[in-house]
Amino acid sequence: RIMEKRKLIEMGTLSRGRSQHRPRNDSKLYGGKYPFIQTGDVKNSNLYIEKYSQTYNDFGLNQSKLWPENTLCITIAANIADTGILSFPACFPDSIIGFTATKGKTDVRYVKYCFDLLQKSIQNMSKGSTQDNLSMEKLAQLEFNCPSFENQQKIAAVLSSLDDKISLNNRINAKLEQMAKRLYDYWFVQFDFPNADGKPYKSNGGKMVWNEELKREIPEGWEVKKLGEILILLKDGTHNPPKRQEKGIPLLTGTMFGNNFLDYDKATYISEADYKIIHSQYEPHENDVIITKIGTLGNVNLLRNIDIPLAIHCNSALLRFDMALGVYYPFSYCKSDLFKMRLKAIKGQSIQEFASLDRISSIKSEVPCVDIINKFDKIVKPIIEKQKSISFENKKLKEMRDKLLPLLMNGQVVVK
Repeated sequence: RIMEKRKLIEMGTLSRGRSQHRPRNDSKLYGGKYPFIQTGDVKNSNLYIEKYSQTYNDFGLNQSKLWPENTLCITIAANIADTGILSFPACFPDSIIGFTATKGKTDVRYVKYCFDLLQKSIQNMSKGSTQDNLSMEKLAQLEFNCPSFENQQKIAAVLSSLDDKISLNNRINAKLEQMAKRLYDYWFVQFDFPNADGKPYKSNGGKMVWNEELKREIPEGWEVKKLGEILILLKDGTHNPPKRQEKGIPLLTGTMFGNNFLDYDKATYISEADYKIIHSQYEPHENDVIITKIGTLGNVNLLRNIDIPLAIHCNSALLRFDMALGVYYPFSYCKSDLFKMRLKAIKGQSIQEFASLDRISSIKSEVPCVDIINKFDKIVKPIIEKQKSISFENKKLKEMRDKLLPLLMNGQVVVK
């Protein structure tokens, strides 16, 4: 297959994101119907950008621009050279550059995979004396291996078939997450768990009693305890993070958490000697719950099928619950909006959100009857195990895609 070198500017058009109004976080800009994509949304995307956290209103749109679907978003500040293709029209700021592929000449998916292949070298090129950034001038002059349009489409079709499956799996996992969350809220926030006749408890006249500690009614027979009273162990990681290395004992951080699955591709490692010092009195066990307690409070993961030693980063806390509470009820509680609200209510007064172990231990919690906990666990277990299975499948799909990427893009493997 013939491969020629072509500059990005020869493959389509480039235009910088626009957000003219100051301050950029002015509430007057937001809350409308126009998606507003930020660098974090690009970083967290797969092939296509499908999610966003903010929207512009008409005032916001007037000081920006609406880029069309299939625009390739390229980050040039903060996260350098992260890319994602818009799956809908959207606005974005000047920390993102939009690339529109020339119709019939360039496949935008192929260009996205070019960036995936060369991201690290582009990042090295962008390093500056103060803050790393990538100018539009440098971006325009980037050269890529570029086969014919037909071969671009063939390569993109192979790689995107894997990415499409990953995206589908992500959507399935999101729906499973919603199912588990909805069930928890229905049973333990609205108190409509099944009564003796299998009907919703509170909605069918189940007896409620006022609890002065929580300032709310709870079902008769339930208790209220501090979290510390239902935990066997509450520990945090090392406050003096040891030297990181390329191999060794994985150090758990919040970035590894996702869909009840630990992503070891994002792990950093410490030596076995450092691990023994950190965890001389305890080791993470099966069914332990890990939550982040600094910065973004309340990211949660359940440790399942542990077959290697793990270390806990100081930004997280390890919670080991009394097994009388089951496995999935306490985990679901820690993932719930109710727990996050209580966690944020007890955070310290520092600039950065922080919850000490003492404060975590002091959180008051409803403790349901054991039979209700057991019923909940039986329903939720297959949901969470399915999430984990899907996440593991995605890991394998990503490994396959990443192995194929350089082979296809460099012409070592030809698609017929």
